Amino acid sequence: MKNTPLSLLLVLPCLAAALVAPARAQNTTLTIDATSTTRLPASHYGLMTEEINFSYDGGLYAELVRNRAFLDDAKAPTHWTALQTSGSAATIALDSQTPLNAALPVSLRLDVATASTAAPAGVSNDGYWGIPVKPNTRYRASFYAKAAPGVSGPVTVAIESADGATVYAKATSGNLSGDWRQYTVTLTTGQVTPTASTRL
Repeated sequence: MKNTPLSLLLVLPCLAAALVAPARAQNTTLTIDATSTTRLPASHYGLMTEEINFSYDGGLYAELVRNRAFLDDAKAPTHWTALQTSGSAATIALDSQTPLNAALPVSLRLDVATASTAAPAGVSNDGYWGIPVKPNTRYRASFYAKAAPGVSGPVTVAIESADGATVYAKATSGNLSGDWRQYTVTLTTGQVTPTASTRL
């Protein structure tokens, strides 16, 4: 019952737009009698929210990865960066040709030209003003991935400092395949100094 006013607030603008259009075309009259009221029980609450300062993404929806579905910008993977070190080369781009499904029609494509164990390549996400690192904390990461034909091996997921010099937590997934698969890893920090100057 408490969700009903919120649902009505979200739907009402659509209903109003639907009523206004026929009124112009057919000269329909809408009469509202504001003198007749109904007493609502105390269990009914009104609520209005706005998406200001990420009150939904990264707020009510407690997500640490920003633009996780790659839908913030249709042309560029905002908040995602190709991760390259000295001796590696990689590029990233949005890919709508190989979607996971109809609900997630865009994926992030990573093309690695050169990389090695000593000089890895990948992608990074800057989070919501960083990824908040706290001591002795577990972070659960879940993602879908697939590899190009002939490519296999695991994916390393890490929370590290913005310059990549300090790794606060990391975990390795199972080996990739040529089909979309879901991977879940748990990253655990040790006795670290709390910080948000980080990236995934």
